[in-house]
Amino acid sequence: MDALEKAVLDAPKTAGVYLMKDTSGNVIYVGKAKHLKKRLSSYLNQKEKRYQISFLVSKISSVEFITTSNEKEALVLEDNLIKRYKPKYNIQLKDDKRYLCLMLDLSHDYPMFELVRKPLREKKVLLWGPYPSAKVIRGIIETIQKLFQLRRCSNKSFLKRKKPCIYFDMDLCKAPCVGLISKEEYLNLTKGAIELVNGNNKKAMPLLRKLMWQAAERAQFEKAAFYRDIIDNKIGLFETMGVVSHKLSNVDILGSFVIGEKTNICILFMRHGQVLHKKEFTVPSSFSLEDTISHFISEYYQENAIPPEEIITETTLSDMVTLEQLLKSRFGMRIKIKAAKTEEEKRLIKTAALNAANYKKTGSDVLLKLQKIFSLEKLPERIECFDVAHMAGMQPVCAMTVVVEGELSKSDYRLFNFDEPSFDDYKTLYHALKRRFNHPEWKFPELLLIDGGKGQLSVAKRVLEELKISDVFPVAIAKDEGSSLFVYGRKNPVSLNKNDDAFKLLSLLREEAHRFANYQLRKRLRIK
Repeated sequence: MDALEKAVLDAPKTAGVYLMKDTSGNVIYVGKAKHLKKRLSSYLNQKEKRYQISFLVSKISSVEFITTSNEKEALVLEDNLIKRYKPKYNIQLKDDKRYLCLMLDLSHDYPMFELVRKPLREKKVLLWGPYPSAKVIRGIIETIQKLFQLRRCSNKSFLKRKKPCIYFDMDLCKAPCVGLISKEEYLNLTKGAIELVNGNNKKAMPLLRKLMWQAAERAQFEKAAFYRDIIDNKIGLFETMGVVSHKLSNVDILGSFVIGEKTNICILFMRHGQVLHKKEFTVPSSFSLEDTISHFISEYYQENAIPPEEIITETTLSDMVTLEQLLKSRFGMRIKIKAAKTEEEKRLIKTAALNAANYKKTGSDVLLKLQKIFSLEKLPERIECFDVAHMAGMQPVCAMTVVVEGELSKSDYRLFNFDEPSFDDYKTLYHALKRRFNHPEWKFPELLLIDGGKGQLSVAKRVLEELKISDVFPVAIAKDEGSSLFVYGRKNPVSLNKNDDAFKLLSLLREEAHRFANYQLRKRLRIK
């Protein structure tokens, strides 16, 4: 009797979480179910003999169960266990990038538009976004400010100001800080700005025409012409917002494309009836497409995400209600999850699925190229870079930055601090590498990148030999050597084209190490 068959016999008939382990006792997969026995049985009785499922089953040595009172508890527990164990075959999204959002806090008597990456989530706070292009949204908000002349100063400055700022002199602000506009008139301008940002052009037009004629009466003909061009749509404000729907509002549309053991997922972000941008991911395929989408929603919609009002999927999810409860506990609002039904929803799903089908992770080709360049036995899925920094020998630090599967993994960054003053970069690097490789719980890199030349490379090689580590390949990269990479035992460096994707990735990692080291050094020295 194999491990899975035994697990099916032992599995309780309740909701809970199951942890699949390999022969070393490492958790390789975490799953949840409202009926553990039925879920484990499905692995044995699956009609679709997909490779990734049979491969996972072949790796199982034992299965552990944790029962819960209901499916929601199981979902929360599964999420926590995935974060704790980081199982190899679970979806683990590395999406820590925060896009810009447009925020308007209506609780203030004189609200102002703000560009933020960490928006407030209050009842009277309006949000637009996320926007992938800072240039586009900054251009839009600049146009809105010119049109409606809302305040730009912070709440703190607003309370302290006793005379108008330069924006008032430039006729770009109504100076509510010193009472030069009534609260009622200011709020009317704010409402017009909201309508325009929402794409409700018709509602904003009467106010824009009024402002145009007021400017003309004051002989401000340049400003009147600006209002006229907005009204006539000669300035493409509305096109930049990308209006595509009059029926859907704040919605995320999830489309997918299965490629063997991997699934590409594309999210179309629609806000106020406008598709702002898209984002693609490649994740491990779960037992079924429904499971993959369900796991993806649970993992993606964490605190970094900007929550929509609805999530539209291509398939009905059996744990939809449970997922909605989980998201409500995270964001304090109900996020409806539903399968596409209308023609418009199905069209958007097809668009998302098409983008998912065309998505190719750029990192995979680059890693294959690096493997070939350095004749590595394994694909360099993990690359680490080390850089030493100090201020006239004081408070030396060594930063470790990491690329996982071709993308920066900031959660894996580490900093090694040294209290003893030293000008000896070799010595600092030696001790930092020693400390790093004495942490076997951190997965070892296939490729080790050192910021420096032959001297630093010799230090890295010495540490690896002392610790008897043979499956880590050290390389050095120096700024003053252009696109040359030093390889131990080779007289001449390896030269790459500066425009080569492989060199760009290594250069990015080196620059990130330099940035991280100097940022942390300034913190230690309390330098702003």
